[in-house]
Amino acid sequence: MNRVLDTASALSITHCVIIQYTNITCYWKTADQHLNISSYRLQINKTSCESKHSFISVGDCNTVGSNCSVQPIDSALHCFCADVLASTHSGSIRSPLYNFNGISAVKLPPPQIKDLKPSESPGCLQVIWRMTESIPTNEKCNILLQAEYTTHNQTQSQTIEAFSKKTWEICKLHPGSKYTVRFRAQDKRAHTHWSSWTSVDTTTPEKAPSAAPRLWRLIEPAEEAGKRRLTLLWKPVSWPEVSGVVLSYSASCHSDLDSSQWTCGSINASRRFCILTISDDPCHCSLTATNSAGTSPPAHISIPAHMDTKFPPPQTISATPLDDTRLKVEWTVALNQSESGFVVQWTAVPYTEPDSLHWEHMNKTARGFILTGLRPEVPYNLSVMSLYGRKAGSGLSIVAFTREG
Repeated sequence: MNRVLDTASALSITHCVIIQYTNITCYWKTADQHLNISSYRLQINKTSCESKHSFISVGDCNTVGSNCSVQPIDSALHCFCADVLASTHSGSIRSPLYNFNGISAVKLPPPQIKDLKPSESPGCLQVIWRMTESIPTNEKCNILLQAEYTTHNQTQSQTIEAFSKKTWEICKLHPGSKYTVRFRAQDKRAHTHWSSWTSVDTTTPEKAPSAAPRLWRLIEPAEEAGKRRLTLLWKPVSWPEVSGVVLSYSASCHSDLDSSQWTCGSINASRRFCILTISDDPCHCSLTATNSAGTSPPAHISIPAHMDTKFPPPQTISATPLDDTRLKVEWTVALNQSESGFVVQWTAVPYTEPDSLHWEHMNKTARGFILTGLRPEVPYNLSVMSLYGRKAGSGLSIVAFTREG
């Protein structure tokens, strides 16, 4: 005869899950990993939850793992009793009886997303969904539906009674953004069990960018009288203000003294600079970004006349190496200066092309900035310029290394 060992506490069922009209799966654990168990046999019985007197066999299954499924089952509207028998070389180990109400163990199949499209309400998506199995009318009030929608690492979720609406609107979405929308369902009487997720990707309709790109400039010394080389540089509109995918930029400059103007025309969205040859006179430049729905507000910057030094630079500037790839730049300003902000600008020496020039706008309270992504044994030209509205003062510069060779 096969001996049943007195080590029941070493084996116990942790929980069971019912897939309605499909199967019951029970999971168990062993407290002693040295029992050398060769196989398990799960037995499940059912009874009326009112009487709990007579039990009827639902079925059994055998496995070498830590869970097993008995199928098919007719309904979850019963009370169940389960136990598992483990076979070892020395005999058998039987778990304590695990009793549970079938309704509290139900796990629903995932819902199906039939359609996901823009709603008539601005900033909303309309979701048309269905359960993959028929739910009796008197059971529908117990079904919950949860939606989770994620964009740019931002996740939001909503939960409703599933059958309160035929369609569901997800609102307060950002235009021109790719969303991953996921749905799952739960019988709220089995609050620990959600169905697996059903997922679909979509992109909301675009709108014109609501903010301007960030704009900067590099003014090089005049190569001949009356002509200067001006490089306009910009950074793309940030999400969510970009409201879509930028297709092109448009940049132009206009003289403040006469009708002269210079333009780069339509610029491919992959570019971040534009080079113009302008006069010695003061001028102002503007830049816009365009997507499929429209054009952003313009970014503006003023270009001073040649040799104009009306606005002063910061008082001092210093650079401290932090490691082989980082430098900390710090500066001071005069007490009577009234800046609206600063621009920190850096490039490896010698300066070769616009793509090698880096810059960052800082607010008026900033007095330091950490440069990253640098290389050791390379000299860097660092400049700090004070901003006065759309105008910039002359820069104060130093040359620094993260580590000299």
